[in-house]
Amino acid sequence: MFKTEAIRLVEPGRVVLEERELEIGPRDVLVETTGASICDADLRAWRGQIMPEDLPSFEWIGHEGGGRVVKVGGAVTEFVVGDHVMCFGPNKSWARHFKAHEDRVIKTPAGLAEKHANLGEPTAVGLFAAAEAKVGLGDRVAVIGLNYQGLLAVQALKKSGASELVAIDYSDAHLQKAIDLGADSAINTESPESEIHLSQLQCGHAGRFDVVFHSCGYWNPRAADYFNLAIAICKDEGHFVSVPDMMGPASVDLHRFHHHAIQVTFPALMHHNPHFLKIWAPLSLRPVETEQVLLDPLITETFALDEIDDAIRLFDRDPDQVKIALSV
Repeated sequence: MFKTEAIRLVEPGRVVLEERELEIGPRDVLVETTGASICDADLRAWRGQIMPEDLPSFEWIGHEGGGRVVKVGGAVTEFVVGDHVMCFGPNKSWARHFKAHEDRVIKTPAGLAEKHANLGEPTAVGLFAAAEAKVGLGDRVAVIGLNYQGLLAVQALKKSGASELVAIDYSDAHLQKAIDLGADSAINTESPESEIHLSQLQCGHAGRFDVVFHSCGYWNPRAADYFNLAIAICKDEGHFVSVPDMMGPASVDLHRFHHHAIQVTFPALMHHNPHFLKIWAPLSLRPVETEQVLLDPLITETFALDEIDDAIRLFDRDPDQVKIALSV
Protein backbone atom coordinates (compact mmCIF):
# COMPACT_ATOMS: atom_id res chain seq x y z
CA MET A 1 0.00 0.00 0.00
CA PHE A 2 1.10 3.55 -0.78
CA LYS A 3 -0.11 6.39 1.43
CA THR A 4 -0.91 9.82 0.03
CA GLU A 5 -3.31 12.71 0.57
CA ALA A 6 -6.38 13.13 -1.61
CA ILE A 7 -9.57 15.15 -1.79
CA ARG A 8 -12.72 13.35 -0.63
CA LEU A 9 -16.26 14.49 -1.29
CA VAL A 10 -17.74 13.74 2.14
CA GLU A 11 -21.20 15.07 1.31
CA PRO A 12 -22.67 17.67 -1.05
CA GLY A 13 -20.91 20.98 -0.49
CA ARG A 14 -18.11 19.51 1.63
CA VAL A 15 -14.68 18.36 0.47
CA VAL A 16 -11.73 17.52 2.70
CA LEU A 17 -8.08 16.60 2.22
CA GLU A 18 -7.58 13.15 3.77
CA GLU A 19 -4.99 10.41 3.91
CA ARG A 20 -5.68 7.70 1.34
CA GLU A 21 -4.09 4.31 0.73
CA LEU A 22 -3.48 3.21 -2.86
CA GLU A 23 -2.90 -0.39 -3.88
CA ILE A 24 -0.89 -0.57 -7.11
CA GLY A 25 -2.08 -3.41 -9.32
CA PRO A 26 0.00 -5.21 -11.95
CA ARG A 27 -1.15 -2.90 -14.77
CA ASP A 28 -1.31 0.28 -12.69
CA VAL A 29 1.03 3.25 -12.58
CA LEU A 30 1.50 5.51 -9.56
CA VAL A 31 1.70 9.19 -10.52
CA GLU A 32 3.03 12.07 -8.45
CA THR A 33 0.54 14.80 -9.32
CA THR A 34 1.91 18.10 -10.60
CA GLY A 35 -1.44 19.74 -11.33
CA ALA A 36 -5.15 19.18 -11.81
CA SER A 37 -8.29 21.20 -12.54
CA ILE A 38 -12.01 21.40 -11.82
CA CYS A 39 -14.45 19.98 -14.38
CA ASP A 40 -18.10 21.00 -14.70
CA ALA A 41 -19.00 17.40 -13.74
CA ASP A 42 -17.05 17.81 -10.47
CA LEU A 43 -19.13 20.89 -9.66
CA ARG A 44 -22.35 18.95 -10.36
CA ALA A 45 -21.24 16.20 -7.97
CA TRP A 46 -20.19 18.73 -5.30
CA ARG A 47 -23.60 20.39 -5.54
CA GLY A 48 -25.31 17.06 -4.95
CA GLN A 49 -27.19 17.14 -8.25
CA ILE A 50 -28.37 13.80 -9.64
CA MET A 51 -25.56 11.93 -11.40
CA PRO A 52 -26.10 9.28 -14.09
CA GLU A 53 -25.92 5.77 -12.65
CA ASP A 54 -23.31 4.59 -15.14
CA LEU A 55 -20.66 7.04 -13.88
CA PRO A 56 -17.97 5.98 -11.38
CA SER A 57 -18.14 7.24 -7.82
CA PHE A 58 -17.17 10.84 -7.11
CA GLU A 59 -16.26 10.13 -3.47
CA TRP A 60 -12.57 10.51 -4.26
CA ILE A 61 -12.71 13.23 -6.84
CA GLY A 62 -10.81 14.48 -9.89
CA HIS A 63 -10.31 13.23 -13.44
CA GLU A 64 -8.30 16.08 -14.96
CA GLY A 65 -4.59 16.46 -14.27
CA GLY A 66 -1.17 14.99 -14.79
CA GLY A 67 2.21 14.33 -13.30
CA ARG A 68 5.26 12.08 -13.18
CA VAL A 69 5.24 8.29 -12.93
CA VAL A 70 6.98 7.18 -9.71
CA LYS A 71 6.08 3.48 -9.71
CA VAL A 72 4.80 0.93 -12.22
CA GLY A 73 3.07 -2.42 -11.75
CA GLY A 74 4.84 -5.60 -12.80
CA ALA A 75 2.79 -6.05 -16.01
CA VAL A 76 3.01 -2.45 -17.24
CA THR A 77 4.66 -2.27 -20.66
CA GLU A 78 4.03 1.29 -21.85
CA PHE A 79 5.46 3.42 -19.04
CA VAL A 80 8.61 3.65 -16.93
CA VAL A 81 9.43 5.62 -13.83
CA GLY A 82 10.07 9.25 -14.77
CA ASP A 83 7.57 9.43 -17.63
CA HIS A 84 5.32 12.48 -17.63
CA VAL A 85 1.69 11.57 -18.18
CA MET A 86 -1.76 13.09 -18.53
CA CYS A 87 -4.83 11.78 -16.73
CA PHE A 88 -7.47 10.37 -19.11
CA GLY A 89 -9.95 8.62 -16.86
CA PRO A 90 -11.61 8.67 -13.41
CA ASN A 91 -8.25 8.39 -11.64
CA LYS A 92 -9.10 10.55 -8.58
CA SER A 93 -6.49 13.13 -9.54
CA TRP A 94 -7.22 15.73 -6.86
CA ALA A 95 -4.43 14.22 -4.80
CA ARG A 96 -0.71 14.35 -4.06
CA HIS A 97 -0.53 11.04 -5.96
CA PHE A 98 -3.01 9.07 -8.00
CA LYS A 99 -2.96 5.58 -9.40
CA ALA A 100 -4.24 4.68 -12.85
CA HIS A 101 -4.54 1.66 -15.08
CA GLU A 102 -2.01 2.10 -17.87
CA ASP A 103 -4.93 2.49 -20.32
CA ARG A 104 -6.09 5.58 -18.40
CA VAL A 105 -3.01 7.77 -18.74
CA ILE A 106 -1.28 9.06 -21.86
CA LYS A 107 2.33 10.18 -22.26
CA THR A 108 2.71 13.93 -22.37
CA PRO A 109 3.74 15.09 -25.88
CA ALA A 110 7.31 16.38 -25.90
CA GLY A 111 6.30 19.87 -27.04
CA LEU A 112 3.55 20.40 -24.46
CA ALA A 113 4.31 22.52 -21.39
CA GLU A 114 3.57 20.80 -18.08
CA LYS A 115 0.90 23.30 -17.02
CA HIS A 116 -0.89 22.65 -20.31
CA ALA A 117 -0.42 18.89 -20.08
CA ASN A 118 -2.20 19.01 -16.72
CA LEU A 119 -5.19 20.31 -18.72
CA GLY A 120 -4.70 17.63 -21.37
CA GLU A 121 -8.02 15.81 -20.90
CA PRO A 122 -10.45 18.76 -21.13
CA THR A 123 -8.34 20.34 -23.86
CA ALA A 124 -8.25 17.21 -26.01
CA VAL A 125 -12.01 16.78 -25.54
CA GLY A 126 -12.69 20.29 -26.81
CA LEU A 127 -10.23 20.27 -29.71
CA PHE A 128 -11.25 16.80 -30.87
CA ALA A 129 -14.84 18.05 -30.96
CA ALA A 130 -13.77 21.13 -32.90
CA ALA A 131 -12.01 18.93 -35.46
CA GLU A 132 -15.13 16.76 -35.74
CA ALA A 133 -17.14 19.88 -36.58
CA LYS A 134 -15.34 19.82 -39.96
CA VAL A 135 -15.61 23.56 -40.54
CA GLY A 136 -14.69 24.54 -44.10
CA LEU A 137 -13.45 27.76 -45.64
CA GLY A 138 -16.23 30.34 -45.66
CA ASP A 139 -18.57 28.56 -43.24
CA ARG A 140 -20.74 30.61 -40.90
CA VAL A 141 -20.32 29.22 -37.38
CA ALA A 142 -21.99 29.76 -34.02
CA VAL A 143 -20.56 28.60 -30.68
CA ILE A 144 -23.24 28.38 -27.98
CA GLY A 145 -21.92 28.07 -24.44
CA LEU A 146 -18.51 29.52 -23.68
CA ASN A 147 -17.21 27.16 -21.05
CA TYR A 148 -13.65 25.85 -21.41
CA GLN A 149 -14.42 23.69 -24.46
CA GLY A 150 -16.55 26.42 -26.00
CA LEU A 151 -13.70 28.94 -25.85
CA LEU A 152 -11.31 26.36 -27.27
CA ALA A 153 -13.77 25.88 -30.13
CA VAL A 154 -13.93 29.63 -30.80
CA GLN A 155 -10.20 29.62 -31.48
CA ALA A 156 -10.03 26.36 -33.42
CA LEU A 157 -13.11 26.89 -35.60
CA LYS A 158 -12.16 30.43 -36.57
CA LYS A 159 -8.71 29.25 -37.61
CA SER A 160 -10.25 26.31 -39.48
CA GLY A 161 -11.75 28.74 -41.97
CA ALA A 162 -14.97 30.18 -40.54
CA SER A 163 -15.77 33.40 -42.36
CA GLU A 164 -18.02 34.49 -39.50
CA LEU A 165 -18.07 33.17 -35.94
CA VAL A 166 -20.76 34.29 -33.51
CA ALA A 167 -20.27 33.54 -29.80
CA ILE A 168 -23.37 33.11 -27.62
CA ASP A 169 -23.33 32.95 -23.81
CA TYR A 170 -24.75 34.43 -20.59
CA SER A 171 -21.51 35.96 -19.26
CA ASP A 172 -20.09 39.23 -20.56
CA ALA A 173 -16.67 38.11 -19.35
CA HIS A 174 -16.89 34.90 -21.40
CA LEU A 175 -18.11 36.84 -24.42
CA GLN A 176 -15.23 39.31 -24.18
CA LYS A 177 -12.76 36.41 -24.04
CA ALA A 178 -14.39 35.00 -27.18
CA ILE A 179 -13.96 38.31 -29.00
CA ASP A 180 -10.35 38.55 -27.83
CA LEU A 181 -9.72 35.01 -29.11
CA GLY A 182 -11.19 35.53 -32.57
CA ALA A 183 -14.99 35.64 -32.50
CA ASP A 184 -16.49 38.19 -34.88
CA SER A 185 -19.49 39.07 -32.71
CA ALA A 186 -21.14 38.11 -29.45
CA ILE A 187 -24.65 37.76 -28.10
CA ASN A 188 -25.49 37.72 -24.39
CA THR A 189 -28.66 35.67 -23.92
CA GLU A 190 -29.37 37.57 -20.69
CA SER A 191 -29.54 40.97 -22.41
CA PRO A 192 -32.89 42.54 -23.43
CA GLU A 193 -31.71 42.79 -27.05
CA SER A 194 -30.79 39.12 -27.37
CA GLU A 195 -34.30 37.97 -28.31
CA ILE A 196 -34.26 40.22 -31.37
CA HIS A 197 -30.78 39.11 -32.40
CA LEU A 198 -31.57 35.43 -31.94
CA SER A 199 -34.88 35.66 -33.83
CA GLN A 200 -33.04 37.23 -36.75
CA LEU A 201 -30.66 34.27 -36.78
CA GLN A 202 -33.63 31.91 -37.13
CA CYS A 203 -35.39 33.69 -40.00
CA GLY A 204 -34.84 31.34 -42.89
CA HIS A 205 -32.00 29.42 -44.46
CA ALA A 206 -29.83 32.48 -45.16
CA GLY A 207 -29.88 33.60 -41.53
CA ARG A 208 -28.82 30.29 -40.06
CA PHE A 209 -25.38 28.76 -39.58
CA ASP A 210 -23.49 26.09 -41.49
CA VAL A 211 -22.05 24.71 -38.24
CA VAL A 212 -23.35 25.15 -34.70
CA PHE A 213 -21.16 24.05 -31.77
CA HIS A 214 -23.04 23.49 -28.49
CA SER A 215 -20.98 23.53 -25.26
CA CYS A 216 -23.29 23.94 -22.28
CA GLY A 217 -24.16 21.02 -20.01
CA TYR A 218 -23.32 19.25 -16.75
CA TRP A 219 -24.49 21.56 -13.92
CA ASN A 220 -25.70 24.44 -16.08
CA PRO A 221 -29.45 25.20 -15.91
CA ARG A 222 -29.28 26.64 -19.44
CA ALA A 223 -28.12 23.36 -20.98
CA ALA A 224 -31.41 22.27 -22.57
CA ASP A 225 -32.36 25.80 -23.69
CA TYR A 226 -28.96 26.27 -25.34
CA PHE A 227 -29.23 22.83 -26.96
CA ASN A 228 -32.56 23.76 -28.55
CA LEU A 229 -31.28 27.20 -29.53
CA ALA A 230 -28.37 25.50 -31.29
CA ILE A 231 -30.81 23.32 -33.23
CA ALA A 232 -32.96 26.33 -34.13
CA ILE A 233 -30.14 28.38 -35.65
CA CYS A 234 -28.54 25.51 -37.59
CA LYS A 235 -29.42 25.73 -41.28
CA ASP A 236 -31.11 22.97 -43.25
CA GLU A 237 -28.52 20.27 -44.00
CA GLY A 238 -26.15 22.01 -41.60
CA HIS A 239 -23.96 20.40 -38.93
CA PHE A 240 -24.85 20.36 -35.23
CA VAL A 241 -22.06 19.41 -32.80
CA SER A 242 -22.56 18.97 -29.04
CA VAL A 243 -19.59 18.34 -26.75
CA PRO A 244 -20.85 18.26 -23.11
CA ASP A 245 -22.79 15.63 -21.20
CA MET A 246 -26.29 16.92 -20.39
CA MET A 247 -26.38 14.43 -17.45
CA GLY A 248 -30.16 14.28 -17.30
CA PRO A 249 -33.36 14.13 -19.34
CA ALA A 250 -34.11 17.05 -21.64
CA SER A 251 -36.88 17.98 -24.06
CA VAL A 252 -35.27 18.64 -27.44
CA ASP A 253 -36.52 19.37 -30.96
CA LEU A 254 -35.64 16.06 -32.64
CA HIS A 255 -38.13 16.83 -35.43
CA ARG A 256 -35.90 19.61 -36.75
CA PHE A 257 -32.90 17.26 -36.85
CA HIS A 258 -34.83 14.80 -38.97
CA HIS A 259 -37.08 16.98 -41.11
CA HIS A 260 -34.31 19.44 -42.02
CA ALA A 261 -31.60 16.84 -42.59
CA ILE A 262 -29.24 18.27 -39.97
CA GLN A 263 -26.10 16.22 -39.41
CA VAL A 264 -25.67 15.54 -35.68
CA THR A 265 -22.32 14.77 -34.03
CA PHE A 266 -21.57 13.90 -30.41
CA PRO A 267 -17.76 13.58 -30.49
CA ALA A 268 -17.47 12.10 -26.95
CA LEU A 269 -13.70 11.61 -27.08
CA MET A 270 -13.49 10.26 -23.52
CA HIS A 271 -16.02 7.54 -24.21
CA HIS A 272 -14.12 5.86 -27.02
CA ASN A 273 -11.89 2.87 -26.36
CA PRO A 274 -8.38 3.32 -24.89
CA HIS A 275 -6.65 2.59 -28.21
CA PHE A 276 -8.66 5.36 -29.89
CA LEU A 277 -7.75 7.75 -27.07
CA LYS A 278 -4.03 6.99 -27.27
CA ILE A 279 -4.09 8.03 -30.94
CA TRP A 280 -6.48 10.96 -31.00
CA ALA A 281 -5.77 12.72 -27.71
CA PRO A 282 -2.15 13.64 -28.59
CA LEU A 283 -3.19 14.60 -32.13
CA SER A 284 -5.92 16.84 -30.75
CA LEU A 285 -3.37 18.65 -28.56
CA ARG A 286 -1.10 19.66 -31.44
CA PRO A 287 -2.68 23.14 -31.86
CA VAL A 288 -1.67 23.87 -28.26
CA GLU A 289 1.91 22.71 -28.87
CA THR A 290 2.11 25.02 -31.90
CA GLU A 291 0.44 27.89 -29.99
CA GLN A 292 -2.40 28.14 -32.51
CA VAL A 293 -4.80 27.59 -29.62
CA LEU A 294 -4.10 29.39 -26.33
CA LEU A 295 -4.92 27.94 -22.92
CA ASP A 296 -3.54 30.58 -20.55
CA PRO A 297 -6.41 33.07 -21.15
CA LEU A 298 -8.88 30.33 -20.17
CA ILE A 299 -7.29 29.63 -16.75
CA THR A 300 -9.21 32.15 -14.65
CA GLU A 301 -7.85 31.15 -11.21
CA THR A 302 -5.27 28.82 -9.64
CA PHE A 303 -5.49 27.36 -6.13
CA ALA A 304 -3.31 25.00 -4.11
CA LEU A 305 -4.76 21.54 -3.49
CA ASP A 306 -5.38 22.29 0.19
CA GLU A 307 -7.41 25.34 -0.90
CA ILE A 308 -9.90 23.15 -2.78
CA ASP A 309 -12.88 24.30 -0.70
CA ASP A 310 -12.25 27.92 -1.70
CA ALA A 311 -11.66 26.90 -5.30
CA ILE A 312 -14.87 24.96 -5.83
CA ARG A 313 -16.97 27.51 -3.95
CA LEU A 314 -15.65 30.21 -6.27
CA PHE A 315 -16.49 28.08 -9.31
CA ASP A 316 -19.97 27.55 -7.88
CA ARG A 317 -20.81 31.21 -7.24
CA ASP A 318 -18.95 33.08 -9.99
CA PRO A 319 -20.53 32.67 -13.45
CA ASP A 320 -17.53 34.33 -15.10
CA GLN A 321 -15.09 31.51 -14.19
CA VAL A 322 -13.86 29.31 -17.04
CA LYS A 323 -11.21 26.87 -15.78
CA ILE A 324 -9.84 26.76 -12.24
CA ALA A 325 -6.48 25.02 -12.01
CA LEU A 326 -5.11 23.23 -8.94
CA SER A 327 -1.42 23.29 -8.13
CA VAL A 328 -0.12 20.29 -6.22
